[in-house]
Amino acid sequence: NDFPSVWHWEYYLEIPSEIIVRGNNFWMMTWNSIWFAFGTQFLNILASILVAYPLARYNFPFRGFFYGIIIFRIIIPIIGTGSTGYKLQRALGMINNPPRYVIGAFQGFDMQALIMYGYMKAVDRGYSEAAFIDGAGPLTTLFKVVLPQAFPCVIALYVSAVMGQWNNYQAFQISLPNYPNLALGVYELQEKAQ
Repeated sequence: NDFPSVWHWEYYLEIPSEIIVRGNNFWMMTWNSIWFAFGTQFLNILASILVAYPLARYNFPFRGFFYGIIIFRIIIPIIGTGSTGYKLQRALGMINNPPRYVIGAFQGFDMQALIMYGYMKAVDRGYSEAAFIDGAGPLTTLFKVVLPQAFPCVIALYVSAVMGQWNNYQAFQISLPNYPNLALGVYELQEKAQ
């Protein structure tokens, strides 16, 4: 008989509190994963929408320059910018400071902005013109006309970004070492086991 005669379910509640990495137990690491993955990517997608909408729908001076910033940020490898990014985070007081780190996620000039730009450019302008005729302003048109049509793209970008950030242990290892997430916890537990 491979099954125990008595089941001890209480151990399933005790084990998460026994797993401790850098002074944080399993539940704190789970919370750090949740706010980091969902919060930072919500702000990043919102910023990407606010960058992509005017680029896709309006002609204004330096429009090509701002589009070029998006392309430039995508082309430059993260390895080459890692040390300068860390120095900037340290100068801005973002190291071991979760609120400032989350605010720093409000960037917008990245791959999500490029994808949103393409999607919003494809949305029919007739709906926006009808909204303007009815007296809607640019932000009302964005949030009540264009964004509902771009909602599938927003959800797809958000889900894929959250999945990527959920497994990101490097940000916690470098920028938030006192607030480990589950990915960093698993990484460090594997390192100890070897």
